[in-house]
Amino acid sequence: EAAQAECRQFSERVLLPEQALGASISRSSTQITIISEDGTSYSLPEKGCLILRQAAKVTLDGIAGVLWDKLAAGSAAATLRSMEVLWMEVSVSASSGSTATVRRGCGRDAEATGVAERSTQPSDRPATLVCDW
Repeated sequence: EAAQAECRQFSERVLLPEQALGASISRSSTQITIISEDGTSYSLPEKGCLILRQAAKVTLDGIAGVLWDKLAAGSAAATLRSMEVLWMEVSVSASSGSTATVRRGCGRDAEATGVAERSTQPSDRPATLVCDW
């Protein structure tokens, strides 16, 4: 349920990196404005956008990492830690067949031992959650 709720936040939204390379992104009260290096400007309603924190570009592995971080900060992850689950894995797939997977430790000392695995190769591992955006 927690993963599905996080995935719904991505539905029907424009995904933007927080620190876009080659462009500046600014916010006003209800709009997000993007200005590229060549001066081209786009203005989008803020409610239709999702800014990916600490991202320089939007990629599958970036999306998987954001989802992992959001899930790890939530109450569902606290429940997993109390059950002594050692790691959590989030996989994101594109319609092209590319897959990105982030797998990190989620135990009490996860910061010291956590490892992220990121791949753009198709995976034969079964998915436990499908987000159909």
